[in-house]
Amino acid sequence: MGALEAAMPHRPGRRAADGRWRRLVALCAAALLASIAAAPGASATRPASPLGTERAAGTSATESAAQAPAPDPKHSLDLGDPGLLWTPRGEIIMEWIAGEGAFGDLAATYAATWLSLDVPGLSAEERTKYAQELDRILRANWGKREEANTGVSITTAQAIKKSNPRLYEELLKNGQIKADSVLLQTVGRNWSQAPDKNNGLLALHAEVMALKAQVWAKYIVAALKAGKSEADIAKSLRTLDQELIKLGEGPAYRKRLEQAFTSSDGVSVSSSRLSKGDLVVRQPCAGRCSTIAEDVDYVVPTQKLSDVVVGLAYAQAAMRFIDRAAAQNDEAQATTWVNNLQTVAKRLQEYYTANQSGSLDKVARARGAWRLMNEMLKQEDFQLRFNQRPKAIATKVHGVRYALQKNIGESEQQVQQRADQARKEAEKAKKKAAENAGANPTCAVSMARPRTGPAMAVFAPARRCGGSGKEGGLIEGLASSGLGGVDFTTLQMRYMSDDGSGIKYAFSAQAASPGLSQDFGAGLDAYVNSTADLRTWLVLDPDKFWVNLNPDEPERIIDPALGQTNAGKALLEADYQMKRTEGRLLDPKTDLGARYWDEVEGTCVSSRSWIVPGDVEVREKGSSLYVLKAELSVKTKADRIANAGKLACTPDSASEAHNEQLERRLVLPEVIKAVNTAPEYAPIRRAFLARVIAQWIRERHRSGHRTSFDGLIDSGDIGPAKLDDGWRPRQVYDSFVHSVQNGDFSYTQTEERGGVRYVRHMTIGGVDFSRIPMNGVSAAQMDQRQPRLSETVDASADHPATASDGSVWLGDGVTMPKEGLWTRTSGSVRAFASGRTGIAVIIVGAFVVVTFGLRAGSARTRRTS
Repeated sequence: MGALEAAMPHRPGRRAADGRWRRLVALCAAALLASIAAAPGASATRPASPLGTERAAGTSATESAAQAPAPDPKHSLDLGDPGLLWTPRGEIIMEWIAGEGAFGDLAATYAATWLSLDVPGLSAEERTKYAQELDRILRANWGKREEANTGVSITTAQAIKKSNPRLYEELLKNGQIKADSVLLQTVGRNWSQAPDKNNGLLALHAEVMALKAQVWAKYIVAALKAGKSEADIAKSLRTLDQELIKLGEGPAYRKRLEQAFTSSDGVSVSSSRLSKGDLVVRQPCAGRCSTIAEDVDYVVPTQKLSDVVVGLAYAQAAMRFIDRAAAQNDEAQATTWVNNLQTVAKRLQEYYTANQSGSLDKVARARGAWRLMNEMLKQEDFQLRFNQRPKAIATKVHGVRYALQKNIGESEQQVQQRADQARKEAEKAKKKAAENAGANPTCAVSMARPRTGPAMAVFAPARRCGGSGKEGGLIEGLASSGLGGVDFTTLQMRYMSDDGSGIKYAFSAQAASPGLSQDFGAGLDAYVNSTADLRTWLVLDPDKFWVNLNPDEPERIIDPALGQTNAGKALLEADYQMKRTEGRLLDPKTDLGARYWDEVEGTCVSSRSWIVPGDVEVREKGSSLYVLKAELSVKTKADRIANAGKLACTPDSASEAHNEQLERRLVLPEVIKAVNTAPEYAPIRRAFLARVIAQWIRERHRSGHRTSFDGLIDSGDIGPAKLDDGWRPRQVYDSFVHSVQNGDFSYTQTEERGGVRYVRHMTIGGVDFSRIPMNGVSAAQMDQRQPRLSETVDASADHPATASDGSVWLGDGVTMPKEGLWTRTSGSVRAFASGRTGIAVIIVGAFVVVTFGLRAGSARTRRTS
């Protein structure tokens, strides 16, 4: 096994998820303590860290950090995206740094890259042998100069799938490899940027060395195809290396690597650049480099004192690995990462000490990082004890806290007492919630309504009650502060099994972005709204599943029944949001907007865009359904609006046709991307998943299968799914009409000749979910798209389970509700949200009765709303 392969270890088993939540809590808690605002100009998705200000005279560093007033936001740190370091790609970098023992060198940067090589059609055995040959030749011509800090390996995609399946799935998802790829992998660091530190070698960046390895590998492949010998290859690579050395370490070196070329022996190599999915710790060259690395993912953006931000990112990742090892009772591995954490903490302490004088900006940034590190360690110390991880590991983390700040204010025994008390309060809150549901405290709890959702009650999962009382994955996931790192706003129903007497179901959620405050209430809202949406799609006629925002049709906004439900609200608000999205995209100050207005013709653009089902892939297995993919799409066509107020206009036919094609080509792909990924569209994506499952239930019912929902289908009884928050469809319509008539998205453009033209862009539209085309996939296809998904879903019935794509699955199951149980409610869904310690504790016992909303029995009588 080569050096690089050793740095890419196999990570078997379920990924522990509880570490990331603690880091998020740490970030939020520290930000709250410092009362700091986000940095001006910083990305909206990247939170600023807390900072201190100038130290008061006569106080110690520790005292001043504790006493400092809220600082000036202009000195804030951009924490970047440290979560990238605990993806499979990031783990490779972290393992490489650990192998070098280099966590104390925060000035260094690291890069990990992957490149599929152009190889002829080969069998699996031939690909393996070919990869081995390429790897041997590359290694023989690598590592003698500046590239000595970068490890390389050429292998097959199937070899990665076998040794590190999570990495394989991530690379496959990113489009960096295919199942039959032969690929180059690199991981390494930059050389010192300080003068005279490299013994005459060029001070080249990590990403430059990664690109050099890619050029070398591409040349070797082309040379072998051309029939060159290994001696010829070695000679040509030496010649190319000498050319590069003469260019020095500036942009000419990078440009030479990037450009296509033909070597002295007549072998041609295409142009080269790193791709999206390649990972770099620091933003490459602050955006000033050539285009070789402008598409890569990076952890820390360029900023003043960025070394301390790199340290914070390393610390968060180290805690993540401590959590995982502790959850697996791997004390040796956990200790290794505690030692790495201690190295990082010590280095941050040195930065803090060294920057106690000088510019206010440096003092504030160093102090902010020091404070944040202290808060992160405090949270880690507590959470390891709260989750009853090995005491020795918690003791070591406490030692790191003490080394960083001697007067931390609490002994190890006090931390343990605090954690024990919090655990007792959590158990007490669980029992209290269960008692309010009128159920056995070990198996059921009650929930009434989310902040803006329908009133409802829950009933107990049959397989829990009367048995061990063990909580299911959904209960554990929504109740446990130790789950960690899950963005509950992305919770979606993606699995159901229904044999007619009871159902099993599972939700999935994505990992949380670093810095995102974990909101368990949002998880409960998502859960409740999904079940309400499922009922809506079952009881109403599918021909009613549309909404329409058109100033010319005020009486045709939404079907009256659908307009009383969360599903209708999700569709209508998404339609309005889509108009805003398009308006932002068309802002002439943006690159896309500038291109659009350069190409648009005429003085008025009027179109209709509407959301429709996109690509839907499901796997049906007996009485079970797995939803593998449920994408939304957007259609658009030119249309004219009569009721546009003072902005009404009639474009000529030629301009109208041109602008329609321009919108489809330039704007529509970005709108579709937003609808499928942007947080503001989460409600419609969740509603669409429920619509897909409802359609499957309908089709089973129609084909004669007994389902648990037979009495609901097409009943028209929205029952407990009816909204009670005062929302009305007309509110959205009126806001939209106001925007159209007042030109919210009209722009003034100056022509080259100095004249002024006013171009108005108006969009009407809607959503149409009346028909859901579903593509069935085979078991083999499902396993290829999401390996071991059925095992993940089965496991999620007992505990939160992590799928191959990193999503977390939470499952449970219910029998049919007993008579009268649907009538119980217990007030606010957040009634048991937190104890004195602020730990969210809400237990959801099982599927929500709102899905059924009727008494059991052969008559299946229905309750009206």
